[in-house]
Amino acid sequence: MNLVLSIASETRPRAKALRRVLPIFRSLEQQFSAITLQHPIHHALLVGIVERPPDYFDEVPNRNGEFQVHTGYDLSVAPLPENDTRLSRDLFQRIRAAVLACPFSTPDRDAVQQFLDHWAQQALPRE
Repeated sequence: MNLVLSIASETRPRAKALRRVLPIFRSLEQQFSAITLQHPIHHALLVGIVERPPDYFDEVPNRNGEFQVHTGYDLSVAPLPENDTRLSRDLFQRIRAAVLACPFSTPDRDAVQQFLDHWAQQALPRE
């Protein structure tokens, strides 16, 4: 199963901040496809990070074998380079929630959750 992350921003400073931290998540996208799923339901997870409050979460109907979600993030984080670690960690929590919203079987959900937790420990910047 593939994981595809995208961003959509209405303001230039937030778009720049998102583009600064998005490379951290490219390894997440690349490594995600290596997870062995016993009962795959979809062939791709599409997660769109949009400039909306953190409680914004929208499952987008999709009949192409993809599970698609739009999620907001913490807009109180000023889009400055010194806040990139905080922004990265917040985005990961939003991405994690979006991925786990996919209707996985129990063993597949456990495998995905374990992968996400391990990836976060290895790849996310520390505060």
